[in-house]
Formats: sequence, structure tokens, C-alpha cells
Amino acid sequence: MKLIIIISEFKDATLEQGFLSFSKTDNKFKYKFVTIISSEYTFKLDFIKQCKNLFSQKPKAVILCRFINNLSFEIIKNCKVNNIKTIFFIDDYLYSVPEFIKKEKYSSKIFKNQLSQISQQVDYIVTSTPALKQNIENLNYKKRIFALNDIRFHLYHDLRPFKRPHPVIGYMGSKSHKSELDHIMPAINNLLLKNPNICFETFGVKLDFKNIDNTIHKRIKCRNAVSGYKKFINKLNSLGWWVGLAPLFSNEFNRCKTICKWIEYTECNVPMISSKVKPYINLGTKELVENANDNEEWEEKILFLINNKSERNKLIKKSNEYLRENYSSIKAIKRMQKILDNI
Repeated sequence: MKLIIIISEFKDATLEQGFLSFSKTDNKFKYKFVTIISSEYTFKLDFIKQCKNLFSQKPKAVILCRFINNLSFEIIKNCKVNNIKTIFFIDDYLYSVPEFIKKEKYSSKIFKNQLSQISQQVDYIVTSTPALKQNIENLNYKKRIFALNDIRFHLYHDLRPFKRPHPVIGYMGSKSHKSELDHIMPAINNLLLKNPNICFETFGVKLDFKNIDNTIHKRIKCRNAVSGYKKFINKLNSLGWWVGLAPLFSNEFNRCKTICKWIEYTECNVPMISSKVKPYINLGTKELVENANDNEEWEEKILFLINNKSERNKLIKKSNEYLRENYSSIKAIKRMQKILDNI
């Protein structure tokens, strides 16, 4: 097996979805991935030493998995000395992050400069989606860019369908997208006021209860995020939501995103309602999700799915069939191998 070294700051969903799962493919994959997580090293010198030890094994390539910091340049320099190809993997359009994602890191001049310099210095760039590939190509970094065509399908065999005895609407996502959830909260507020049997939960983001009618506070629960992708997907499955929400603003950043939220909801047998924007509008045209334009439609479509078990089951059945056909491990392996074969 040819060696590929993956360098990441954390063992997070980006690393898991992009690469770690390829080690679970019963030796169908002809490349061997070895991962180095920089946050697991107390000292910078120990991290660099481990990198150099692996570089001495003459890997085919080193992949910087969304690894954007000053250490990146030292790694790239070492790879050039050892004639090792470098790849920058990115799964968000970080070159233009919208203001509603309130992370100071992304707006800092230091981060923007590091991102630009890494993009220029590596040999190749691999993106999570074709839309992201196109946007980065427009930045004229003058290098070959490959797209993984969304994200591979993770099939966890221990997941079992489960629904709570009373209807629960759910939203899972990071706090950076809280403003998108806030945008549809008037619909959730109205829905709970009119339907005392329905509850609402978030997973990973806290709500501002002062903007929510106090008579429904008891039917709203905010669950903390969990670390580790497997723990996350198992926790999501255990919540037994009847409907899962995916509100998104329409902008270039979101149009470059993967459909991972739909994949994760589908794995947990949760039918999804999303904003009528890319990338989810494409799923809506295939009748794999319900799309909503405004708060009135959000309220209407959530209630429709809550009250129609057959429609919920139909969405889940079609989504699972489409997922297995288009996001199988075999297809993912072939796509990744084709990219690595061409560097």
C-alpha cells in the first residue's frame, strides 16, 4: 500500500468525513492513511519530529486537512526538500466567510494571509464539492484542483430507527450558524404555541430564550455538542426526532457546502426540511427533502410532516435509497483513488 500522510489540527468531522473512514473499507483501498493530530502534541518540536519521521518513509503525498497555521509552512518546506507532493484539503469557502459566522479567526488578516499562502505553496488542492472547486479556481491560484463530489457515505451498522412517543422537531448544527436558526424561530414559536403536544430541541447550539414566548420554554431543550464524530452520530440517532431542520442563508459560502446534514439526518432516519437554497434545493427537486422559502412555509411544512407519518416514511425511504446508490463506500473509494493516482 502506498502511504499518504494526513495532518490535521483536531480529530474532527472534517477529518473523519474526508479521510479516516477510508481505513474502514476492508482493504479495498490501495492507499494507507497515517494521521497526525497536532493538538495531541504538547510541544511543537515533538510534532515536527513526528512529521519528519513519517516523511522519511517517502509517502506519495502529505495532505493538510484544513490545516491553516504557521506550522503549515514548515511542513510544506520539509515536503519540498524530500520531494513529497503536498495537498491542501478544504471543505468550506474560507476565502470569503460571511459576517453572520462570528468567528474572529476567519476575519483576521493573519488567517487570511495564511490561507492564501498555503493555497499558493501546495502542489494541489482538493475540495469537498464541485461548487467549492469552481470558486477556488476563480481565485487563480494556478494549480490543479480536484473535487471529492460531496462527502462519502458513512454507514454505521449499529444505528436503529427510533422515534420519541410525542412529536419532536430538531435542529443540529454548530453555534456559528445560530443566526440561520434564529431566522426561522418565529415559525417554531408559532408552531409550539398552536400545538401543545409538539416539542423542539437543538443539538450543538444554545437558544436565546428571551425572544421565545415564555409559555413554551418547558417544551424546548438545548443539548450540548459532543466530541468525536461517532459519538455525535450515535447521539443524534438516540434523540428520536420526528423532523430535522436545516435553515441556510442564500450566499456563496453556503452554496459551496456539502449535503452532510442531510446525510446525517438520513442515517438517523430523520426526514429533513431545509431552506430552498443550494445545496439542498437539489435534494428538494428529487423529493428527498422538503424545501421552505419563508417562515409561513417552514411552519406549514413542519406541521405537515409531523401530522403525516406516511409522508415522513416516504422521505426517509427515498433518501436512504438515494444515499446507498450515490454515496456508497465503493464509489467514494474509486473517487479518492482516482484523485491520488493523478497527483
